[in-house]
Amino acid sequence: MDERDLIERCIAGREEAWSELLETYDPTIRHLARLALRSLHRPADDAEVEEVRSSVLEMLLAGGSRVLRSFRWQCSFETWLRVIVRTVCLRATRRKRIDPKAVAPPAAPEAPLDRLLSDERARVVKEALDSLPDRERRVLSMFFIDGRTYPEIAAELGLPMGTVATVLARTRETLRDLLRRKGI
Repeated sequence: MDERDLIERCIAGREEAWSELLETYDPTIRHLARLALRSLHRPADDAEVEEVRSSVLEMLLAGGSRVLRSFRWQCSFETWLRVIVRTVCLRATRRKRIDPKAVAPPAAPEAPLDRLLSDERARVVKEALDSLPDRERRVLSMFFIDGRTYPEIAAELGLPMGTVATVLARTRETLRDLLRRKGI
């Protein structure tokens, strides 16, 4: 079978060419669909594969075979089909609606006692942070709150990077001990 001839006959709209294309490439399209769905962590059951297969064929036929006309023979037709199948799978995955059963129910409102305990914990943590020396508090804050890297912290505070790492490790340990003594 000459692929070029087959594709040209399909573009020309010959029905027997489409039948031949389908007969030749249908197993490949199904196989590629199954692989693409699995790679996207989607169910690769027969229904999903059939949906992808139908979408691929629809894409090839749409607009007077516009997509098929775009094939430039820079690779094998099968390789090009792989890209088309993957594109269809990605689009289908993005379009899938969220199953309401898969969504977790909203969290129960926080009980007043839990809120008071949470507020109390936050107050204790803030007091512990405030009790730290300025340099240690700044390094800790820059790293954990601002998301800065060791080199950024070192440059801003004028410290060697090794010192930043040491200060950070010791300050975390100091803070952990302070919080344990306060029951957190």
